[in-house]
Amino acid sequence: MVTVSRSRQLLYGLLGLAVRPAPLVARLKCLLPTTTRSRSVVHVIGDSHVALFSGRDSMIGAWPRSSRDPSGSFRAYRLGPVLAYRLSDLAATARGREKLLATLAYGPVPPGGTIMLCFGEIDCRYHLLRQAELQERDAEEVVSECVARYARVVLEVQAMGFATCVWGVIPANEVARGEEDSEYPFCGTARERNSVARIFNGLLADRLEPHGVPVISIFDSLVGPDGLPKRDYYMDSVHLSQAALPLATEAITARRPVARSEKRRT
Repeated sequence: MVTVSRSRQLLYGLLGLAVRPAPLVARLKCLLPTTTRSRSVVHVIGDSHVALFSGRDSMIGAWPRSSRDPSGSFRAYRLGPVLAYRLSDLAATARGREKLLATLAYGPVPPGGTIMLCFGEIDCRYHLLRQAELQERDAEEVVSECVARYARVVLEVQAMGFATCVWGVIPANEVARGEEDSEYPFCGTARERNSVARIFNGLLADRLEPHGVPVISIFDSLVGPDGLPKRDYYMDSVHLSQAALPLATEAITARRPVARSEKRRT
């Protein structure tokens, strides 16, 4: 049974109150004027994989703190172990939806700012394959359900007025001896998890890109001839190191989204 400290209970209670008007507040916020410079920062909001955009090879502080990279190009917000599947749910264990809405409405994201959502790696590494096994269902069907739920939240963020894109799920490494009991649970082999991740990214792009939401991925650049990730790009068994940041920056620059308000001005 998970116990929650009194301070965390208080925080979650305040989040519950703040989240009710948050979608409206975020929409109104995006009607305000802003500067081109403030819109140039990419606000990366998601699970622990946002650490790539902090400018250092270490995990960043958890929400409500945020971390800026030295170049000023990115600002990262680690909401915790939030599942893409549960991002649409209020009162989920990690309170992902509440934290996301609070960040958009009350955080430092400027009106019409660029948002890159970063969720799904935890789902692909463990939960989707596990649920396919438990429910005796085809993995692609389970992945499709998760993608549909995640995509609804992404389009909700876009509709608020933010320039919205999504960071694709990265490849999974083979689990080395001694890592089986690490803090990062896994299910299946690396190739099975990577098959799920490819399906996840592909289905997500199919749903979002017709709406002008790019799904930005460097998946293929991270995989070697053996079909497994190049370890030189990882700072641990799961997270990318700063060696991968130039690849990510190039991909984001090439496919950077534009807020609807900016499209109207042009």
